[in-house]
Amino acid sequence: MASSILHSHTQPTRGATVMVCVAIVSLTLSPLSLSSAFAQEPQTSSALTLTTAQTVSQDNAPSAPQGVVFAQAQAPSLTFDRQQDPPASSERPWSFWRATRQVAFDPTTYAPAVTSYVATKLDWDTSQVFFRNGYVEGNPRFTISGNPNDVPLSYRMGQRKILSDTLTTLGGSMANNFITRTIEQALLERYPDHPRLVHTIGWIERVGFSGYWSYRLSATHFRQWKANERMAAQNGLQ
Repeated sequence: MASSILHSHTQPTRGATVMVCVAIVSLTLSPLSLSSAFAQEPQTSSALTLTTAQTVSQDNAPSAPQGVVFAQAQAPSLTFDRQQDPPASSERPWSFWRATRQVAFDPTTYAPAVTSYVATKLDWDTSQVFFRNGYVEGNPRFTISGNPNDVPLSYRMGQRKILSDTLTTLGGSMANNFITRTIEQALLERYPDHPRLVHTIGWIERVGFSGYWSYRLSATHFRQWKANERMAAQNGLQ
């Protein structure tokens, strides 16, 4: 465009005049077009500026927040590890069959029943010589009427009574030991660091219960057994 103007400057024509006007108008409108073009680009440039600012802020950010984020990310794994920790106690959880097995193999379960059976049986056997010679029974539980100093039961009925009393004693001893074993297991789960103390307390309770009821149920019959033998020998009863 400029070369054409210089070339036709000596003899201006109507076409040249038109071209000059067009050039002037173009030069006048060019700043407006450029300004409009720049007016349409601020969003992109601002976005680039924002991205650059974020990048700079991230580069200059302190390391403490990253440590916090890392700690928060690690928290679930720490919680999971705590949940997976094994119990401190080496004892197995309580179960009905385990407690039953412990009761079945515990000698204190049978001591009161066996002791009372032996003592009552000796008393009953040594009393038969007196019954054959017209004596009466002083224990109301072994008389026909249920009154003291009355006609005694037959020997077979007396045996059944002794066996029934023995089974009742055995049931009470089993119930006591089962409850003791249950409490013992509960204490072991609550205090897993003191198994010896818990076992010792349970053993003392079972031995004490067994010893008390063994004496309570058999002492009188043992004394009567010795008295029967002594009186039979003194009176010459057979």
